[in-house]
Parts: sequence; structure tokens; C-alpha cells
Amino acid sequence: MILYHKTNIFLFALEIRIANQTKLFVNPYDYTFDACDYYGYIIHDRAPTYAEINELDLNKNEAKNFFIMEFLNKNTEN
Repeated sequence: MILYHKTNIFLFALEIRIANQTKLFVNPYDYTFDACDYYGYIIHDRAPTYAEINELDLNKNEAKNFFIMEFLNKNTEN
């Protein structure tokens, strides 16, 4: 959700490689990223660069992102 609100990139699936396994999450709206290899399937008018994505802070506890999460939580409660 933070990725979408910051960049208008719609992440519709997330592929994660953990050890020798590959897992695919569809609609990973509340997934918390950790230290794994990720491959995202996105919808956007152009593919973002690796640097653009790595510069984003997607931590939901980060002060700048807290307000996005608070706004989203309020809208989903109704």
C-alpha cells in the first residue's frame, strides 16, 4: 500500500526466494519485507529502475509512512 501511494505502482504479486524454495504471494497488501530476495509483479506505465525502488522506505513504522498507514486503516474500517 505504501508503494502504491508513493509511486502509483500497483504490486499485484510478490515472488520470494527463501533457501531453495520459491513462494508467490498474490495481492501482498500487508506483507512485511525482510532479508530475502524479492521479485515484484507490477502494473505501471513504465518499469521503475532498481535504484528508484531501493531508495524507497517501505517500512510501515517509519514516521513518513505512518500517516499513509493510518489513513488506509481509517478508510478500511468504514
